[in-house]
Amino acid sequence: MNFLVRRLSKALLFIMLCCFNSEAGAAVVDNSAELVVPSGETYTLSGPHSYSGYIQIDGTLYAAGYSPGVSDGTLELIASSITVNTSGKIIADGRGYSPGSGPGRGNAGPSGGGGSYGGQGGGTELPVYGSLLDPVDLGSGGGYKVNVSSSPGGAGGGLLKLTATEYLTVDGIISANGDPGYDGGAGSGGSINITAGRLTGAGAITANGNYGYNYNSAGGGGRIALFSQYNLFRGIISAYGGDSSFAYRGGPGSVLINGLLTFDNGGILGRTAIMGTGYNAAEISKIIIKSGAVVDFSTGAVLGAALEITAASVTVRDALTIGSVTINNGGVIVPGQHKIDLVVKGQMTVAAGGMLLADGMGYPPGSGPGRGKDGDTGGGGSYGGQGGGSDLPPYGSLINPVDFGSGGGYQISGSSYPGGAGGGFIRLSVSGDLAVDGRISANGNSGADYYGGGGSGGGINITSGRLTGSGIIRADGNYGYSYNNGGGGGRIAVYCGQKIFTGNITATGGESARGLFGDNGSIVDNGAIISGGRLAPGESITAPAETIGAKRSLTENITEETMSFNNLTASGTYSGVVNLQQLVIVKVNSGAYAGKGFAKGALSALLDGKTYSSSFEGSSYLKGSTISIKGLVTGDISGSVELELTEAVSGSGIYNRAGGLINCNRIGESVLAKVYVSGDGIRIYENDYQSVKLNLTQTAVQGNMTGDYAGPFNAIFTGLTIDDPANPHNGEGYSLASYSTAKGEAPGWTYAKRLESGIITVSGMLDSPLYALIQGVFNSNINPPKFILNTEKLDNSLLALRVRTFQPYGISPGGTYSFGIQVENQGIKTFENMSVVVVAAPHMAFVAASSIYTVHSSVYWTEDKYDPIPSIRWDFLEIIPGQTINLSYSLKARIGVMFNGEILKGRVYILPTQDALDSLPGYFDEGATDEDVIEDVDMPTGESGGSEFYFKTILMN
Repeated sequence: MNFLVRRLSKALLFIMLCCFNSEAGAAVVDNSAELVVPSGETYTLSGPHSYSGYIQIDGTLYAAGYSPGVSDGTLELIASSITVNTSGKIIADGRGYSPGSGPGRGNAGPSGGGGSYGGQGGGTELPVYGSLLDPVDLGSGGGYKVNVSSSPGGAGGGLLKLTATEYLTVDGIISANGDPGYDGGAGSGGSINITAGRLTGAGAITANGNYGYNYNSAGGGGRIALFSQYNLFRGIISAYGGDSSFAYRGGPGSVLINGLLTFDNGGILGRTAIMGTGYNAAEISKIIIKSGAVVDFSTGAVLGAALEITAASVTVRDALTIGSVTINNGGVIVPGQHKIDLVVKGQMTVAAGGMLLADGMGYPPGSGPGRGKDGDTGGGGSYGGQGGGSDLPPYGSLINPVDFGSGGGYQISGSSYPGGAGGGFIRLSVSGDLAVDGRISANGNSGADYYGGGGSGGGINITSGRLTGSGIIRADGNYGYSYNNGGGGGRIAVYCGQKIFTGNITATGGESARGLFGDNGSIVDNGAIISGGRLAPGESITAPAETIGAKRSLTENITEETMSFNNLTASGTYSGVVNLQQLVIVKVNSGAYAGKGFAKGALSALLDGKTYSSSFEGSSYLKGSTISIKGLVTGDISGSVELELTEAVSGSGIYNRAGGLINCNRIGESVLAKVYVSGDGIRIYENDYQSVKLNLTQTAVQGNMTGDYAGPFNAIFTGLTIDDPANPHNGEGYSLASYSTAKGEAPGWTYAKRLESGIITVSGMLDSPLYALIQGVFNSNINPPKFILNTEKLDNSLLALRVRTFQPYGISPGGTYSFGIQVENQGIKTFENMSVVVVAAPHMAFVAASSIYTVHSSVYWTEDKYDPIPSIRWDFLEIIPGQTINLSYSLKARIGVMFNGEILKGRVYILPTQDALDSLPGYFDEGATDEDVIEDVDMPTGESGGSEFYFKTILMN
């Protein structure tokens, strides 16, 4: 009898153990060897569970919900094999963070925000979190809806972690979805982390954000990572963001399958998923972004992966290095702020319907170095071409554009109406072929609601192997509606080994309905200037007649040193502090070039209460106990940097005391400043690299320059670049120049970069007599090789004299019209013996002028009619800093020599009086002759090239 009782007691205990935690009380088996949940049964587990045998799920296995101190919302299963049959489910839906909690919790408010995790929740500003490669976090809860009362949203998804050493079969469902938001925001998806020897089945694996009901927002997608030696799974794998009926949708989470990373939002255009830290990993071989996904690369990254975009959007904020890029129909890459900067190790394809867009991503309306003029009609922004009605000249490099476009001016008529923003900047450095059948665009915008001047085009800088396709590459200025003026064209430079591209490349100035058109910008095609763009004041260019290059390899030891100089004391034109963050100095330590190298870094400044952000790059030279750095500064500050680094402690070998000059041609929206810096810094780290392969390139340039300096220019550039893929500075180096001109001889100092395509760019400065910034591009992929150089004069004092013109919109024959000129000295120097000269437009006769002036009419013929052009000169003994001079004059429109709608162009010059006497028509001692005919080719160029102004002929009935 006792024996029978003992047997019955053991049987009852076994039944109780099998049914423990079972909601239906059926025959669930859970022991050290196996876990079996039969069909129709439910079972709940929490935390890690390991089985020596197998797991079979025909019913429903739940993860316990997150409850602080009780359950962590996770379920981990380990077995030799796991099978989830057709009726089976492993569920962690809503088992994550509770409503209104978690790192990505939804916002509380009149409508609840969706929770975030792998994807951004709708209406939520908290960032995404967690790992792409090894997701182990819970999804966050949706926000509370707060009005009369407080109503909770949905909970986030939990964590499911499954390891099957042999096989995992999923014909049922594995899910870690967020809960819906009926009364608040929906929860985000959670985590599913799977490792299996073989994965098979046709079921569903999901970590989706859920739906936002009743004006509440949807949850973002979760994260899924799946690693399997043999992946034969044919079912659904998704981490979609949720939809919403009347509020914001959720963004896609991440799905990583054996190195293939996918962002897919199932056709829902949702919130941005952000590629945060932790994705610079070799485990990612390809990134697919599709079906409404919006992915933001929030920081710069170096990826060996291929990137494929289809019907989705990618935002790039910093430089992104990637293996290859394919942008299919509906795919688009846009800048997070102003620019798209891609380094592509392989091929890049922009298919028909694919786009890289930086339209309107440059300077905002009314701002930028070429900002449009405010007034009754908004002036067009300038960059590569001058904006319609603008008095600011073009700026930026013709051959190596790195700037973005300027905004159009405000239309001020009672109220103030903004113009259009300038175009942004796109740089593509592609080692393989670039195929463009879609669109690469950095256009300016038109003014909002048809007011204000058009924004200028931006910049596009492309280097590649072959360039193929029949698409569009454009950096156009935009339209000026009504009487507002069009924006100037941008700047485009294309360098490739072979060009088979049959599409359109344009940097066209914007048109205008009744105002003035913007000038065309510049296009440089493998060193040939194929479209206009006036040189900026002080700018020169050479397309040399002969370029001779020689290369050989060296093996030397190099050192990388990273310094940080914070709060350097700044004085001079402005006072404040300058920071040189992450100043990297790489120098050669052995051989004939020991002590030479390059330097680069970020530069920020707080000067007279204004902040500036820039970068610099140049060459460095160690001599004795001093490291000299000379280079180019770009960004908010455009100019040169000349620094000397010495040892604060003699003999320490740490060069942490800095002193020198930042010579600014442009600083913010001002010009010409000298900022002297001094102070101490710290060495962050130093790395030595032994036996590094270097490429030595010696290039002789022989040719002539045009522009500010016009004459012969001969130079030898000797450069070293690192040729070691394992080195973090592969492709970088320096190039020292020795140049000869009609003005004399001197050295030059540049940073050199060998791009993925093999093209070499240089940037830095030339010492006196030219004393100029220099940028160059050496393309050895074409035959013969070509080296094109662009210089911009430093200490170009005439930049400080700003000239504005005022003229009527339109004229009619027989009428008399008033014109105005305003000259302002924005610099710190007094100008002596200067002249302001206006060469009037054709068909105009002189009537009167203000102040003391000289007038002369030069011979001009319109067809067979004598049509002399007046020119007026005002002389000034001095123009002191801060002085503003206002001049006016009147002209009468001649009858019978103009046609309706004709655009009439005049030009204003400010230049030394002697230069005016020597070069401008009408001021020679012998007076006018029949040869004294005004043509554009007669006009001064370079820094005295004049400011153009335009108006229209309107014939009255």
